[in-house]
Amino acid sequence: MLGTGLRIGEVLALNWSEVNLTTEGLPTVRVDATMVDIKGQGTVRQAMPKTDSGKRTIIIPRFTADALRGLYPDGASPTDPVFPSRRRAGRAEPRPQTPHNVRRMLRAALELAGMKGEVHPHLLRSTVATFVARERGTADAAVLLGHKIQGGVTQRHYVERLLIAPDVSSILQAMVEIGEEEAAAQAERDDGKTAGADAAVGR
Repeated sequence: MLGTGLRIGEVLALNWSEVNLTTEGLPTVRVDATMVDIKGQGTVRQAMPKTDSGKRTIIIPRFTADALRGLYPDGASPTDPVFPSRRRAGRAEPRPQTPHNVRRMLRAALELAGMKGEVHPHLLRSTVATFVARERGTADAAVLLGHKIQGGVTQRHYVERLLIAPDVSSILQAMVEIGEEEAAAQAERDDGKTAGADAAVGR
């Protein structure tokens, strides 16, 4: 989600046929579906995104491509979900995880990490939107996120780019690297405080 700005339902609906990790050209993901709740059926993969403008192809940053390559299972079928749920006995084909279960697992992981309530799926999407909008403007952010672009000048300039989102992969890669640098700097400050406290105790 942090490497694409996708909705959680769009992420979990991804099949391997919609992920292009070729080393030639640019790695992409194609958004063609989403997960929806249907009464009597539960959560199912809907073969269309949330909105008409949601169909798009996104050039993904290096950290996302690397993560997806690490997930790719040997012998995967093109129709297999990228993020499958655990297989149950008697189930022939893997099924996608549901947004509900992913949110539940995320809450549990955050609680174990002492970060309860600090991160949720939509925060990742809004973080991407904010960062891209600051660097490239709200129109590019809107296309990336699969939002409708309003009429007028914006419509005339971006109408041919609705199916292929603007290449903001370098911006998203920089966003993550900035976070890593800040985390490393904070760790150094914390180590300095610990060393100072130890010295004080020694005296």
